[in-house]
Amino acid sequence: AESGPVEFQVTKRTLVPVVKSIESKTYDGNTNATGILGLIAAEGSAIPAGDRAAVNAEDAVSGTFSWTSSAAGTNTVDVADIKLSSSLASKYELSTDQLSSESFGGAKILPAKVDENDFTVSGYSGVYDGESHGIGRFIWGSTNYEITFKDKDGNYTLTSSEWPEYTNVGDYLVEYRLTNENYEPYYGSEQIHISPAPLTVTAEDKTVTYKEEAPVYSYVATGFVHGEDESVLEEIANYDCVYTAGSDVGEYEIMPYGFAAKNGNYDIARNGWLADFNDPINFLEMWT
Repeated sequence: AESGPVEFQVTKRTLVPVVKSIESKTYDGNTNATGILGLIAAEGSAIPAGDRAAVNAEDAVSGTFSWTSSAAGTNTVDVADIKLSSSLASKYELSTDQLSSESFGGAKILPAKVDENDFTVSGYSGVYDGESHGIGRFIWGSTNYEITFKDKDGNYTLTSSEWPEYTNVGDYLVEYRLTNENYEPYYGSEQIHISPAPLTVTAEDKTVTYKEEAPVYSYVATGFVHGEDESVLEEIANYDCVYTAGSDVGEYEIMPYGFAAKNGNYDIARNGWLADFNDPINFLEMWT
């Protein structure tokens, strides 16, 4: 009997790519990821002893990592274009050239810190005008944030629809918090300063004739804002004057006192005049 050569084929052994590590990163708006791949034997097979060093080498396999989302908190990656090193590719093949939704340990996209140059806001400083004033509206740069304000209990519960505003004279601290799913909470504050409006009280002319009783003193106030009037004054209208019936003809000073603005909203200036009459006595309100 005669026999001839028999041909047979040696096929490549299969290796399975696996994720060995993923590097966490801070949110930057893109899905670029960094990680390391490894190789294991396919189920039911083993890696020959002579190849183990090459299979376990850092450059044995490569691929392109990308996060499954650019959002902070994302903890899974996809790996595409997985390839064996040239030294292994002649003897081995991969079970797949891509991996999906892989995670490793606690690796994830971490929230970024808010860039203070990415928004603009200002406080307020002005004179009392009867209007409500708050801090300026936020002007956003590349990112929008949710705004909450600190309430009287120290909690950030007031929303942008409850924007803190103040009318009366005083110094107010407005504390706010900015939040965005991709950023750490940012805490800031601005000042509101409202100073008193000037108010002038001027005496009305009063005259008496020698030996007459003192007149009823009165005043005129000017400088009210926002349609306000004397009702916003805490008025205890008292007057000091040395004149009495029978005093000599001449000039007399009238000193009103007991006037104050509610909530301190007006800075009351004392404004008075004296006039000389030969026979009647002219009484004018005098503030000093």
